[in-house]
Amino acid sequence: MGPLGLARAGLFALERDGTNAAADVPAAVAAHLRPTPRLAAGTRLADLPGVTACMDVSDGLARDLPRLLAPGTGAALHLDRARVHPEAARLAEAQGRDPVLELVAGGEDYALLGAVGANDWPAVAREVPEAWPLGRVLDVPGINLNGAPLAARGFDHFGRAEGGPMTSGA
Repeated sequence: MGPLGLARAGLFALERDGTNAAADVPAAVAAHLRPTPRLAAGTRLADLPGVTACMDVSDGLARDLPRLLAPGTGAALHLDRARVHPEAARLAEAQGRDPVLELVAGGEDYALLGAVGANDWPAVAREVPEAWPLGRVLDVPGINLNGAPLAARGFDHFGRAEGGPMTSGA
């Protein structure tokens, strides 16, 4: 839960426009410069018996999801453009990029990623209404996004941001 990909969009906007980016994409810039930890939501999740795992998404969903999964398992993600913050979507589309892939590749989001059994999901949705389902865990390795293998790798602190900065008009 949390605005996946928004901090990445803010970083790219700041790299492109400097401090002027804050006027064009204020939520994205704020997500990058002043992220909001999801402490209250994390505490509520920790208290729910059906939640079997939880972690922060600091390096992007594409990099952090495999860290959450048990060996030999994978995931089928189902995400659409409606999950992408409008500012992040606008920046991605201006570059000819898929906003959903940008959401998955983003980093420094301060979002939470958890695992919960299907029967326990209603309790999570009731107690943590800002949570939303991403997909399901599979008994086979690999991650699929909307039915296709996920190629994005997420943020690497020792490398260049995947795809490079967004450089044209927003």
